[in-house]
Amino acid sequence: MFNLSKILILLLFRDSLSLFLRVETGHENIAIDGRDTYYGHYTEIHFHNVTCIDAIDIHCLKELTGAEEIDLLYSECAKGHWKVAHYTNSKHHFRLKEPIHAQRLLISSRLELSVIDAQVESCSFLPPLPSDCHRPTRTHNHRHGKDRPPTIRAVDRFAQMDLESDNVEVKQPRSRRFRRSLEGGEKDEEENIEGLKEFSEDKVVPHGHTLRISAGATLKFRPETGLVVYGILRVDGTAAQPITFDTTVEGQRWKGIEFRNVTAGSALHHVKISGSDVAVRILGGVAPDFDHVAADGNAYGIQMDQLDENSSTHMVSVVTTNNEKTGVEYLGKGAISIDRMVTARMEG
Repeated sequence: MFNLSKILILLLFRDSLSLFLRVETGHENIAIDGRDTYYGHYTEIHFHNVTCIDAIDIHCLKELTGAEEIDLLYSECAKGHWKVAHYTNSKHHFRLKEPIHAQRLLISSRLELSVIDAQVESCSFLPPLPSDCHRPTRTHNHRHGKDRPPTIRAVDRFAQMDLESDNVEVKQPRSRRFRRSLEGGEKDEEENIEGLKEFSEDKVVPHGHTLRISAGATLKFRPETGLVVYGILRVDGTAAQPITFDTTVEGQRWKGIEFRNVTAGSALHHVKISGSDVAVRILGGVAPDFDHVAADGNAYGIQMDQLDENSSTHMVSVVTTNNEKTGVEYLGKGAISIDRMVTARMEG
């Protein structure tokens, strides 16, 4: 517990009380790896249980513009062990670069934001709990003639990987939040899937990982599970050996393929996707290349939202048929080029 009086907020987050244990506010020094320490105003959310988080909507007395300098810190532990969560944001909506699991979440800024509500978008993917929750946390609040102000210290593992990869011996202080992509920041790990593969839980492709699916493969997912991509997905089908995605239970939908803030490099080539809630959903970042993609018999076909404004989406020979709601939705920024597309709903 920090040595500042905190205010227990009773009226905030009324729609999420079942998820939140308590909410506190305060102000302390914030020290993040590789950056200058600053005096920050924060709102700290305590969850009942460790919670998987994909995104968070933050509402303040004065509506956020998206230009504010805000740090999102989290901890899997009940005390200490803060880490930095990287994100992209549009005004009040903060989508995380990769899912986190948190016992506590801290929203910090040099300015007093006056947070009045926060809504967490949870996910089903939970990495294994770390063992360092049981280790003592260094507070560094030693006395040298007079009391030093307490400090919240956070680890930025992406910044650490940058320093290691660049062989930098001296850390340079940074005054702004670190939002660099992982491109070049960590060693890529690659996995290959071929033949028939069935999944009973979400298949997640983390940042820094590449999943390649070989020509002729068939991937089937149980209802309410799907493929979630934060890294790179290469679906390398051919005209002679297309790749199929489908549900394991006829009449019950799997979730589909979802790209979340990915960078360039993903591709969907000669693939058919059926039986899902959304065949392909892209939330932020850069869309994959589409080449001979068929979305048939889903609730929704292809959805693209909040893409990078400098991105360019290429769609060649895309067919969406027999989808209950929509074929293709393009709600993002950036350019899109289409070379042959058919979208239809067959009746009868």
